[in-house]
Amino acid sequence: MAALFGTFQTAEFGHLYATLPALPTVVYGLIVVLYYVLLEGYLGQTIGKMVLGIKVEREGTGEVPGLKASAIRTLLRLVDGLFSYLVAFVTVVATEKRQRFGDMAAHTLVVHK
Repeated sequence: MAALFGTFQTAEFGHLYATLPALPTVVYGLIVVLYYVLLEGYLGQTIGKMVLGIKVEREGTGEVPGLKASAIRTLLRLVDGLFSYLVAFVTVVATEKRQRFGDMAAHTLVVHK
């Protein structure tokens, strides 16, 4: 996105910094959210999950999560991602079903296919 709509600056020691105006930043954020919500909601998998052979399913039924559960999982990535995903790591290790907050709230599980 920065290559298309932003600017680049070189700082000392050869570091490259990119800046992106507000509108492209919002559009990029929406694309990311829609990627997770639509793919996990309808297919139960993102491209990365397909490669790893895992999927998201509804707890108890094994069905694909649907858009509502997928949106809950995606929005709670903000909480799970705190401290470089330390919150998610601790939650997964501490829970019996190995779920992060997003999965507990959405009543979903990540399972091997």
